[in-house]
Amino acid sequence: MKTMLNVVGMLLFGGATAILGSCNRTDSQAAESAAAELPAHVESNGIEIVFPERSPQLEQITTDTVRLRKVSLEITAPAHVAVSTVRSEFGRSNLHLFETQDLTQLYSDFVKSASARNRSLKQLERVRELRSHNVVAGKELVDAENEHAQAQAELGEKEGRLRASGIDPMALGGSIAGTVWVLADIPEGRLQLIPRRARVQVVCNSFTDEKWNGTILSIGDVVDPLTRTVKACVMLDNRGGRLRPGMFGTVSLDESRENVSTIPRSAVVNVEGKTFVFKRSGNSFVRTEIKIGAETHEHYVVTGGLKPGDIVASGGVILLKQLSFGY
Repeated sequence: MKTMLNVVGMLLFGGATAILGSCNRTDSQAAESAAAELPAHVESNGIEIVFPERSPQLEQITTDTVRLRKVSLEITAPAHVAVSTVRSEFGRSNLHLFETQDLTQLYSDFVKSASARNRSLKQLERVRELRSHNVVAGKELVDAENEHAQAQAELGEKEGRLRASGIDPMALGGSIAGTVWVLADIPEGRLQLIPRRARVQVVCNSFTDEKWNGTILSIGDVVDPLTRTVKACVMLDNRGGRLRPGMFGTVSLDESRENVSTIPRSAVVNVEGKTFVFKRSGNSFVRTEIKIGAETHEHYVVTGGLKPGDIVASGGVILLKQLSFGY
């Protein structure tokens, strides 16, 4: 009888213990589940996103660290043959053949304006000399000065238009027969990666199996407001005469850089013309605007907004973008 009571007591005590343990586990799991179901908290108009502990959303996000590394950068840009310099059959000076009639007319106007400026300068010097000996009236000197100022302004206007098109008229005047000028459209964000006098390769669509080696002569002074590109002028040897104005192609430049900051391409978000990453600190991610330069197959070179050692989201970035921007 006593033994039976002991058995019953043990069963009752064990059952109560099991029930109590079950209740404790259920409460703990419920607390964890409740915490996990809390939504991410978005602050400062989407700039900072804070996740609760053990959030399933947080577990979807992977990160990478901004690192210094050596990268081999390949920069490519669309290009076209703009000018060909050939020997003239009727004059001593070389002949420049342009890709469009508008450029031909503009360069012709520039040459005429340069000639008019030189004539006005000589006339001004002559009148000044005569005026110093009281041979001519002061009005003639004023007229000569005004004429020279007008000629100078017209020449500057023509030169400015040529430079905006990517052509340095003074350098073009000194080009030798058997050369062509190729204009490449370089994105403004890549300009800092392209040294002047850099060696490049050009492939034309008409001769895809051939490569021409050239040198960057100049980089334009104007950013195109629509394409956000700058003209880079490349001179090529064209003594065979195969390249002709109007031909399209590609300019490429291979450049190795030491100790540049890089991030995975997957970390970058582009919104309304700006570039962002989400920098991690604990369970929060801060939307950070950055500047990027060249790119490889896997990475972007960071030129501003981050420093080595910063941690950025590289996976689950679409989720962060949705939470930050609302779409």
